[in-house]
Amino acid sequence: MSRYLKKGLDTFLVMSRYLKKGLGAYQKGLDANQKGLDAYQKGDYVKAVQLYQKAMDKGNVGAIRNLGVCYYYGRGVEQSEARAAELYQEAMDKGNVGAIRNLGVCYYYGRGVEQSEARAAELYQEAMDKGNVGAIRNLGVCYYYGRGVEQSEARAAELYHEAMDKGDVGAIRNLGLCYELGRGVEQSEARAAELYHEAMDKGSVDAMNNLGLCYEHGIGVKKSEARAAELYQEAMGKGGVGAIFSLARCYAYGRGVEKSEARAAE
Repeated sequence: MSRYLKKGLDTFLVMSRYLKKGLGAYQKGLDANQKGLDAYQKGDYVKAVQLYQKAMDKGNVGAIRNLGVCYYYGRGVEQSEARAAELYQEAMDKGNVGAIRNLGVCYYYGRGVEQSEARAAELYQEAMDKGNVGAIRNLGVCYYYGRGVEQSEARAAELYHEAMDKGDVGAIRNLGLCYELGRGVEQSEARAAELYHEAMDKGSVDAMNNLGLCYEHGIGVKKSEARAAELYQEAMGKGGVGAIFSLARCYAYGRGVEKSEARAAE
């Protein structure tokens, strides 16, 4: 074997070892991040944080964003919106698209950063352009209320429709509101009720409350205060805050349930 061939083979073997080592670390990062997601879903936030940190140390970018979520809500760590924003920025700089949207939320509400609706809209647009579906709905909200962009209810409705077609459940409910109120689309209470029902079937608790209001007042559906009360009760059981007030109103005035001022006060 020639001296040059042997040198080339030695270089190849060294590079192969480094590549194998790098791939091993990458896989460990993936595994730790996935285990962190599993722990988070089970409510074991402390373990999730530990696993996200481990994955982050192995170079997993998604884990940086996930750790940011933990800091944002104070799950498994002491809450720090500022630290969350820092982590979202870091993950964004390393190519994580979901983190762009998360950072947009921080700017929209002024959480951990100085509030800037204009910056939020820019980030939502960037995340949307890179394929993040939730950011489409977020940008729609900006256009609906004119926050960070020139108000355009028609553009908002278009974005909600786009996000809905791509599977965003919240956008279905938002588009329902557009149809109920005739904002950016031709008013159709029947279409609004259909959309609320669709969003509810796909897990939206807020849409359940909206559909309850439709039944309570006969908006797009045949009026049924009893059905409204059932929906409010179900939504309340799933954590819907708005449904608490809706059901209290039913008890206060005896709509769909036996009147009970005591129950309403609860």
